[in-house]
Amino acid sequence: GDDPEQSVFAGLSGLLKSAALENPQFHGQLVVSQGDVTASALARQLDQAQALATEAVVRFGRGISPMGMHWREQHETSDPVSAFKDRGVYLITGGLGGLGALFAKEILENTHHSHVILSGRGDLSGEKLQRFDTLSAHGAGRLHYRSMDLGESSHVDVSISSIIAEYGRLDGILHSAGMTSDGFILKKTAIEFRDVLAPKSEGAFNLDMASRSVE
Repeated sequence: GDDPEQSVFAGLSGLLKSAALENPQFHGQLVVSQGDVTASALARQLDQAQALATEAVVRFGRGISPMGMHWREQHETSDPVSAFKDRGVYLITGGLGGLGALFAKEILENTHHSHVILSGRGDLSGEKLQRFDTLSAHGAGRLHYRSMDLGESSHVDVSISSIIAEYGRLDGILHSAGMTSDGFILKKTAIEFRDVLAPKSEGAFNLDMASRSVE
């Protein structure tokens, strides 16, 4: 749990939740412990986790009680502060998908000078071009598109470098790229799993590595 490389496995809880939706008789739980936990201590933690069966994620820290993971509603203040800089430069992967388009619209509508760069697989044509034109209405001249292969680290490196060279900065990356392959988890092949998860997992890693020196 205290190892950054192992903490990424917390994302597996989403996969377990999806499996439970497909089959109500299945219940999965992710237990996050310390990297140096002893076998006897881990056994006790697993026993405790069983008593918290409704928790999808249970985390054990050093000397503290087990904790579940929950959303907490954040009430808006009378004068909310925008999360986006007015003169910022933002990259949105999968920018012409449903989630990416929502982020792009939010940035363009709530800033006056920010540039939004959408990325996706392939060229900007057909239905993609129509979506791009629709979004452009919210910020004429401030919306851009780049073809990017998130699975190729060298391509991501070049893309990030070229963005910084052209705009002089990169203030944020919103990673919303993904691939849809509908079907029950139980029936998916290893290849199908890889095809669906690669844009998310490999893409996130490559983006992180390519932007690690960005301030």
